[in-house]
Amino acid sequence: MDDHIFIYIALVPLLGMLAQLIAWWLRIPSILLLLTFGVVLGFWMSLDQILAETSGDSSLGAKIILPFVSLSVAVILFEGGMSLRFAELRQAAGSAVVRLCTAGVAISWILGSLR
Repeated sequence: MDDHIFIYIALVPLLGMLAQLIAWWLRIPSILLLLTFGVVLGFWMSLDQILAETSGDSSLGAKIILPFVSLSVAVILFEGGMSLRFAELRQAAGSAVVRLCTAGVAISWILGSLR
């Protein structure tokens, strides 16, 4: 078995913790560093290619990546929604963002239901 999959599995949480620590130290949003580290890791190691080499089946990567990415996006959006504070949002961004978060969602929901 190829060791690339184990290196990838070890690097993802390590780089995630490092990005969080650096973002906290620099007082910048952690998502900026998380995205940067993710893109760099994606260019350096392709998970599709690693899974294809490991299993011998080139379609296994596509079968695993889509559910994994979907679950990851769901967790990120859930965490972002749970930690959202409307009072801070209103104070920092003004009324435009508040209108987008309230009226924009309602209008999108109504128009999406009509289709």
